[in-house]
Amino acid sequence: MTRFLLIACGILITSVSNTFGQSGTQHPGNNHARQEKVEKLKIAYLTRRLDLSSEQARAFWPVYNAYQKAYRQLTAAQRRARLAQGSPQEATAAQARQQLEADFDYQQKVLDLRKKYNREFLKILPPQKVVILYRAERDFYNRLLKELRQRGEQKK
Repeated sequence: MTRFLLIACGILITSVSNTFGQSGTQHPGNNHARQEKVEKLKIAYLTRRLDLSSEQARAFWPVYNAYQKAYRQLTAAQRRARLAQGSPQEATAAQARQQLEADFDYQQKVLDLRKKYNREFLKILPPQKVVILYRAERDFYNRLLKELRQRGEQKK
């Protein structure tokens, strides 16, 4: 099983490398395609790490997809709000306080969302697999960031 995971991770990293390193130029249409490819790689990675039965998979993936959609909506709204706020260096003290409050509100909303879906995941999966899910998500993003950093250093 460990050997399989190592091989799968190698394939994952190679695929991500190919996705992000095919050309030095950014094309607007490629961004969506890259996001889709990364999402597919993440799903494959989580599937391997969670080792779900077919019954668990049928129940889990729709809930997980809803969680991901809600999380993306939260982060997109936060990004738009930050852009609208402008630079903190140019903000007044009152505006900076508002920015801080907005950041804490966002963090609370993310926590609330995670708690809500944690309860949903626990209806489908045993607690051990929910822990594995969160660790696997973190591992995937860490591997992805490491790969992107390495690619960036190679281009210099």
